Amino acid sequence: MLYLIMVSSQQARIVDQKTSLIDLLVRQVCGDSYLAIDIKRVKIVEDFEAAHIEADVLLEERTTGIKRNLQGQGGGFGETIFQLFMDVYAAEYASLNGLFVADFQVQADVDRDKLEGSYQQLETPNNMNTAISATARLTMRNSKGQHFQFEHRSTSLTRATVLVARDAVEFFIGCERAFMMLNKAYEDATSRGRADLAKRYQDEMATIVAATSYEAQLD
Repeated sequence: MLYLIMVSSQQARIVDQKTSLIDLLVRQVCGDSYLAIDIKRVKIVEDFEAAHIEADVLLEERTTGIKRNLQGQGGGFGETIFQLFMDVYAAEYASLNGLFVADFQVQADVDRDKLEGSYQQLETPNNMNTAISATARLTMRNSKGQHFQFEHRSTSLTRATVLVARDAVEFFIGCERAFMMLNKAYEDATSRGRADLAKRYQDEMATIVAATSYEAQLD
């Protein structure tokens, strides 16, 4: 079976407060250099008999304009999509290698009032799309055993799954980029004798390092 999905963002959010606070700081530190990833197209070929999935994802990095075509295969859709992102970005962002999927759930959300209304207005079948939606929830665990939760809601189960995986990878890439920027600023402030700035950058690094370890990047 072949699925071809054109993807646009809908209702992404970070669930837990800890992750939200880190995300806010990361975006402030990175500014225009924050690596935002837009998903342009997803193609899925699923072999029901073999319980096997092949996925093809076209994405564009909004910051750099670079387009990437990710291809991979696996037994489950969610794990296959997440691994596609990891295979591409873990080589460049080593901190991603210390992350693990703790939980991945997709739930259908039904607005019964809208659903009943769509049955009564069969001449407008698009009403069904707004009556049934999907929420994908992804929990990541780092090497320290800490958890980070992400959620994405969409009218498409496929879109919700792809974008929640994208949201998580984008977050952790942002953390690494922000940490390295702050470390450079900290070293500069220290060399100039600016203890006030050095303390600020050190505190901000301490907040971000909760996400994962950056020791390899500092070696």
